[in-house]
Amino acid sequence: MDNKGTHNKYNSTALLKLQFLRFNRQHKINNCRRNQLIQYERQQSRQGNRADVHHFERPLQVVPQEDIEQKWKEKCLRLEMHVYELQVEIQRLRLQNSGGQITYIQDDTRINELMQANKEIRNQEQQMRIQNKQLLEDLESWKSRYKLLQESNSKSSGLDEEIRQLKKKINELTEDLAGSHEQIQLRDNEILNLKQLLHDKDNELDQLDARIRELEMMCENYSQSETQIISLQGEVELWKKKFKQVNEQNSDLAEKLTMAETQLEAIKKRQVTVTKETEVRKSGTYGGGTTTSYEQNVIKGAQLLHPRGSQYLK
Repeated sequence: MDNKGTHNKYNSTALLKLQFLRFNRQHKINNCRRNQLIQYERQQSRQGNRADVHHFERPLQVVPQEDIEQKWKEKCLRLEMHVYELQVEIQRLRLQNSGGQITYIQDDTRINELMQANKEIRNQEQQMRIQNKQLLEDLESWKSRYKLLQESNSKSSGLDEEIRQLKKKINELTEDLAGSHEQIQLRDNEILNLKQLLHDKDNELDQLDARIRELEMMCENYSQSETQIISLQGEVELWKKKFKQVNEQNSDLAEKLTMAETQLEAIKKRQVTVTKETEVRKSGTYGGGTTTSYEQNVIKGAQLLHPRGSQYLK
């Protein structure tokens, strides 16, 4: 029985050593992998760790596929590293548990302590298994989300050409807008020049309007003067007619006057002849003062023929 127990003890020890060697080998491999992951994570931390991308907490934006894949790869690497650490911890606890089973301990108190520790380790293992399961579920969830994002990105990749065309159109419109601004500036300068020219023309029009009002006043005065001239011309014509009538009358009177003067001269000559005859007769009759009827008739006829009366006979 002792030999059998010793043999079993040796077999268990050999098995434990074999498992321990396998674990160390796997642990070295996993350590290399773990070191690579840690180095990669440190490198990403130096570049700025932006792996916590909340794609479902904000509106989806069109981003390059490489950026999305890079972020999800980083997330997957961190989850894999965490799963690996949990697996290492589980393996370590299993080895501790196996070693506790083959250790030969005589002290009951020590056995109880180890049993309690084994129970706690099993509880921790169970919790780690649950946590590992949760992490695996999270990993699957993240993979599903990553797949959905890839599908969404593949759907939105068809919009890249349209986006490029829109960007090109925006650039063209921006250039056109800049050209429009230049044209607007030129038009503004032209408008300012035209406003200045219009202002000058307004001043010129004001001066012309003042001149027109002045000329209108002059025309009004001229019209009044013309009316007066026409009135005076009518009055002149009237006076011309009156003058013509008076002139005709004067001509008639002048002719009559000439005839009267001729008759008067003839009468005067006759009067002189009569006077001389009278004086001769007076001297013949001794100075008698009688006048014959012939002389009286001659004198009366002269008074009637003269238009101005007998004053010309004096």
